[in-house]
Amino acid sequence: MLLCAPFLGCRSAGYTSVAFSTYEVKKVGNSSGVLQQLLKRAKDEVNDSLAKVIACSVQGFRQQPNEYTLENWVADAVRYTAEKTVLQPVDLVLISRAAVGRWLPRGNITLQNIYQLIPGNFRWVIHTVRVDSLETFLDSALRKNGYGISGSTLRRVGTGGGIQIRSRGQLLLPTSHIHVITLQRLSYQPAKEEFFQFFPTPYKGTLLREAVIFYAASFTQAGQPVKVSLEKRIDVQ
Repeated sequence: MLLCAPFLGCRSAGYTSVAFSTYEVKKVGNSSGVLQQLLKRAKDEVNDSLAKVIACSVQGFRQQPNEYTLENWVADAVRYTAEKTVLQPVDLVLISRAAVGRWLPRGNITLQNIYQLIPGNFRWVIHTVRVDSLETFLDSALRKNGYGISGSTLRRVGTGGGIQIRSRGQLLLPTSHIHVITLQRLSYQPAKEEFFQFFPTPYKGTLLREAVIFYAASFTQAGQPVKVSLEKRIDVQ
């Protein structure tokens, strides 16, 4: 006897017919030639994309020893993109020299130039950090490795006097909590980048390369060449 729940009712089981189609794969007479054509087409499409002009510069810039002009420009790009994304101010952006290429050309800046400037895959990440907890990191990493920064300026106060951070013209107190952006390498995490893992991460952003493209394109949309600041933002002896 077949028992059915009264609120479901009873019905007989049905079967759905399935139709199959047979396809014949024909051999290509010159498969090598077809493959070469496809590869060439793909290569041409990539080259056309990389040749796209996204901005222009009235001056060329190259990495110089103990100067971090390009790194500061990339930091400005990240801060601009982050503030447009999260809709709140960012106090400090730190961009390691290891993440930035050696030059930005004069004249047209293409997508390929941005890939050369940012060759690796990095993502910008926002941390919430107390100012006095940055003392050790800033004292060692900034002197040894070199960082571009944006949003703040850093300077040492006397011998053993600590490092002062000024954000938007205001001196930050040691007990202040600020939003700091650093880079997260997507392939692996070197030991020197693990410092910021101990701090809260309220937001993980886009790829660094995408932030730079977005920033460069904003000048073009405004009908202006890219602006690169030459100011010295770090004074850590």
